[in-house]
Amino acid sequence: MPKVLLVGINSSWSQSTPALYFLRNALTGLPWQVELLEATVNDFPLDTLRGIVQAQPDVIGFSAYIWNRRLLQTIIPSCCKLMPQAVIVIGGPEAARISMRDQAGLFVVTGGGEAAFRALAETGFKELVQVPELPLAAIPLPYLPEDADRLQGKLIYYESYRGCPYHCIYCLSARDNRQDARFDLSKPSDKAKLMAELDALSALQPKTLKFVDRSFNAQKDLAHLVWNHIIEHYWPCDVHFEIYPNLLDETDLLILERAPAGRIRFEIGVQTTDDSLAAACGRKSNWEKIKATLRELKQRTQVRIHADLLSGLPGQDLDSDLHSLDEYKVSLKIANCITENCKRSKWGVS
Repeated sequence: MPKVLLVGINSSWSQSTPALYFLRNALTGLPWQVELLEATVNDFPLDTLRGIVQAQPDVIGFSAYIWNRRLLQTIIPSCCKLMPQAVIVIGGPEAARISMRDQAGLFVVTGGGEAAFRALAETGFKELVQVPELPLAAIPLPYLPEDADRLQGKLIYYESYRGCPYHCIYCLSARDNRQDARFDLSKPSDKAKLMAELDALSALQPKTLKFVDRSFNAQKDLAHLVWNHIIEHYWPCDVHFEIYPNLLDETDLLILERAPAGRIRFEIGVQTTDDSLAAACGRKSNWEKIKATLRELKQRTQVRIHADLLSGLPGQDLDSDLHSLDEYKVSLKIANCITENCKRSKWGVS
């Protein structure tokens, strides 16, 4: 049986590449043997290349992201030289930026890849057929029980929504116009499906389960169901959510104050303490409300909080950047709850 090798190069040993698991499942029922290979950007490139060559694949699939694109730009040409008979498929957010895209036997898949990858496999990996993307609700949970040996103790990812309801100009997701929800919570069957998938994820015994949904709490009913479930049931790990701070309110706090320590982690996009700058970036923000909410989270809950502040935003000069940083630091002392993570700007402020 011909072999497909799906390759993910992660930013660290503790991470995993969910695309590999989605694409593996997409080939279910087809006459292809599928193997997964995960490496990291810290591995020697020759070691990663050796692992690919030793697998002797007929097809090699690479998942391209901002952290591995330059490395793939080195590895993929080497694969072409060492295995000229192998078909190469590149997908992921950075796939279109990989050079050599016009080479024979090399395919680039953009957008959601599950349907396109299966259609390509059905042609024997000879022709890239244009097919509609599958809705997230129609795609099976990517992980299988037998994946536990590979994923136990690692960070694994889960999607309940593709796209983002907001379009902040500094974010890569601003270009993703999908509004694709995995669950329709008006249907009891979808609620049962959500609970079953959460239990299946827990059974994998990861170190961290990360919801990759942008602005997870934009779907408040979903957020409440998920938080209540992981608070009320045994969980082997912490669960990470990206949170839009303006949307947090008392109904959220009443649930979160019941969460035990080490159960829930929030990545909160403060971005700037200047509301006018946020508005210029297409982001609705009320710093005074956010600051009060952070204080409430610290005083009333055991949620682990990581809050981001960006510098060098459009329309921001050095003075306004430093003013925002100072205001942020003052809030740190007041709330004593934020992990400062100011990203390096063009002015060298970090």
